[in-house]
Amino acid sequence: MTASLILRGLLVIVAIMSLYLKVANGMVAAPAASGNLRHQLAAFLKREGFRVDENQQGNELHLTVVEAARDECRLLAAIISLRGEHRAFLTQLAAPGDQVRFVFQGKIYKEQPIWGYLMYKHFLKRTQGYAGIGSQSSLVIGVVASPSCGLGDVAWRDFGVDPTD
Repeated sequence: MTASLILRGLLVIVAIMSLYLKVANGMVAAPAASGNLRHQLAAFLKREGFRVDENQQGNELHLTVVEAARDECRLLAAIISLRGEHRAFLTQLAAPGDQVRFVFQGKIYKEQPIWGYLMYKHFLKRTQGYAGIGSQSSLVIGVVASPSCGLGDVAWRDFGVDPTD
């Protein structure tokens, strides 16, 4: 009977933690398409040697998007939802042969690191805050790039904006 009570208690704790993560994750929205954030992303790409298209129109998803080119490399960088809703949007923008990549905390991923973000948001960021240590950006940048782009040559780690703090 004691083991049954312990098991029920553990199930209640797991259910509460699961609900907490679902609710907390559901409250995270895509960063607003602010002119300031777009300006910061464009300035970063310019520092990396890209020519930035200054005459870009808005998009129906209200995402912060910057189109840029350097030599034979052309890319589109967008600040996207941390939960992954914009993956399909990025793949639709990609031409055959283009690379679709995701940048989170300066690292490039082939798939959007949703679990990495959740670990960062709910555990690492709080731990760093308690210790008084600064943290890197929690933004996810979706990148659609031509095949000739060496995305590893871009110092993504230097783009350290975090509008959610």
